[in-house]
Amino acid sequence: MVAGIVLFAFGLETTLHDVNDPLRIVPALGLCAGIALYLLAHVALRLRIGAGFGRGRSVATVLLLGLVPVARVVPALTALGLVAAVCAALIGYEAIRYREGRAWIRSRRGAFTMEEVARAPGRSRGRDGVPRADSMASVVVWLVFVVALPIGVWTDTRWLAQVGFLGVIALPVAGVIVQVASSKSRHSGDPGR
Repeated sequence: MVAGIVLFAFGLETTLHDVNDPLRIVPALGLCAGIALYLLAHVALRLRIGAGFGRGRSVATVLLLGLVPVARVVPALTALGLVAAVCAALIGYEAIRYREGRAWIRSRRGAFTMEEVARAPGRSRGRDGVPRADSMASVVVWLVFVVALPIGVWTDTRWLAQVGFLGVIALPVAGVIVQVASSKSRHSGDPGR
């Protein structure tokens, strides 16, 4: 996972230096294969814990590896946009696909057994509901930041690129912090904890 992050950071750094020229092979590998390596590590971890192969991250990995030759012929900013589109599509897919399982886990945080996890509602087929508004809203806000980053770079608007970059990084971190804080506040009134 860490190697994928480092490779992507290298590819992104090179991409942002000259957004109008196609990428050379090493930066193209860093940009596309870096995230692919990161996602492949997630797939391997999923296999290791016995959760199966999964679809979303493995499909995104193949798509990202397929973007390496494309990144060598299109402008660097276009390559970055394509990589961002694949990642945004993966996030949207996972937000919709696993919404019931996430809601079930959040409702029982710290108070369920592994047998209950095996029977979690998100593990079955035949979803009939619509996406939850709060999770979809956070995905939409994150996508605004994802779009702001390449637009800021392309128009040479440094502040927009910086806001986009910080939003792409900060929004998921803030979500985790809020979830941890809300989890602790729910359990603070329980004298048994």
